[in-house]
Amino acid sequence: MKTEGPRAATQAMRCIVVVSDNEFDEDYCSGFVAVKIRVAAESTQRTEDMERYQRLVVSFFDGVQSHASVEAEEEGFCLLSTPYHSSCEAITWMTDDTRSRLPPCSTFMLAPVSSINTHYLPTYTNVESTEAYLEDYNRVMVDSDNYFLVSCDFFEKTLSGLCRLVGGPLFIMHNEKRKETGEAMGIVLQNCQPGSEIRIAIGSTHFKKIMNKLDPAAPPPGGGREKMKRKRKRKAAL
Repeated sequence: MKTEGPRAATQAMRCIVVVSDNEFDEDYCSGFVAVKIRVAAESTQRTEDMERYQRLVVSFFDGVQSHASVEAEEEGFCLLSTPYHSSCEAITWMTDDTRSRLPPCSTFMLAPVSSINTHYLPTYTNVESTEAYLEDYNRVMVDSDNYFLVSCDFFEKTLSGLCRLVGGPLFIMHNEKRKETGEAMGIVLQNCQPGSEIRIAIGSTHFKKIMNKLDPAAPPPGGGREKMKRKRKRKAAL
């Protein structure tokens, strides 16, 4: 993948992948490395797609491609398993994505432009309530603090009609110390309205709970992370 942009984008690209169908060059979407041997991506959740799941290919930032298998599905996302790839990096999440800590700010994504390439996409994040922008806002009203809005000029869709950004991480440009970082503040979930540049995103805190359901064996925040990484590396080498 070739990505032009700030240093933060160069750091973030190691955790970005493009998930595609190896029989259809134009059928691809965003994904990311959840842990060193796994990738999370948007899921269609349809029974007729099970045969298609067997044709999934993951393209990493350095051009390496691997066949992937589906391990789990939860709340519209699926966890894919690929052979171990040493050069990629697991995504780094923000430690606090509450609205009180997230003023409107410039952010970015690495949007898929082909089955093997991404490009730097400037975005703007607004953490105001999502309720006024949704047709079916009752679906998120109860837990609206788990979501925020992001604006970007990108309208490409998959063959099934979904925005290619769905399932892709949204990255902050700087952390609290104004240091460039590749931390992810959330995941794009859906468009607000057909043809709108406003997207709804899930905050990192809530999405990590979904990831825990997808992959209960993933290392918890804090202790045990390095031990778990070494265990996974050995397992992947078998």
